[in-house]
Amino acid sequence: MAQQAQSTPIDGDFPDVISSEDELASAASLDLFNGAVSVTSIEIEGAGNDEFVKVYDALTVTPASDVPDIVFPVPANKSRTLTIIGGLSFSTGFSIRAVTGGADNDTTDPSSPKPGFFVGT
Repeated sequence: MAQQAQSTPIDGDFPDVISSEDELASAASLDLFNGAVSVTSIEIEGAGNDEFVKVYDALTVTPASDVPDIVFPVPANKSRTLTIIGGLSFSTGFSIRAVTGGADNDTTDPSSPKPGFFVGT
């Protein structure tokens, strides 16, 4: 998975950081904002099958034992956009993964994983 993080705009007028993840799968995308962040928007493009997107306030994730802080379902081939007025704080880091099962320790990759896009300050 490739990830990209950048501040926008370059002149610093806005403090937002945009991080885009090429695909969400069972292997977690770790610490997308390099530490603490207040996430204001999450957009997930649905995979080829139903999936569960799991969000962690963590720098690293061990799927077999770590319990996600937030879990939300995304139906097959549908998109989900969450706008969080005032932001949702992650004091350690923002890590995320997607799997086909709702169990905390599920590690089954979605078919045809799609990207997620995240905005935070």
